[in-house]
Amino acid sequence: MFDTFLRPYSKELKMIYRGYVIVPIPSYHEHDIERGFNHVQSMFNFLGLEMMDALIKTMDIKQADQQKEKRKEIYKYMKVKENIDLEHKKILIVDDVLTTGSTIKAAIDLLRQFNPKDIKVLVMSKGKERSYM
Repeated sequence: MFDTFLRPYSKELKMIYRGYVIVPIPSYHEHDIERGFNHVQSMFNFLGLEMMDALIKTMDIKQADQQKEKRKEIYKYMKVKENIDLEHKKILIVDDVLTTGSTIKAAIDLLRQFNPKDIKVLVMSKGKERSYM
């Protein structure tokens, strides 16, 4: 269903990111339950890459509702799940929207502790905020 957005780029994306493990930016768990699915996972599932639900959002904090300075504190509300093995793996962090880059930066900082071989980021769209990382 969501592959419609990326369908025109599917062949290139599959080639570029072959061998990567997708790590989606998490939604608050209760939101996924209410929706019945995780929208970020659904958007990138069509790539056919291994997907690892490695990150957790610990509080219901919506970045869009936060001021710029508060958005930088998202790292306080994200953590890595236990028993995650990403050592020496190529990681592709995926998200739906990039605005300030705070969420992506927090994810990169959390995942670097696993000594990955590589970390790349793929987002569906960029917001109008331009102060990325």
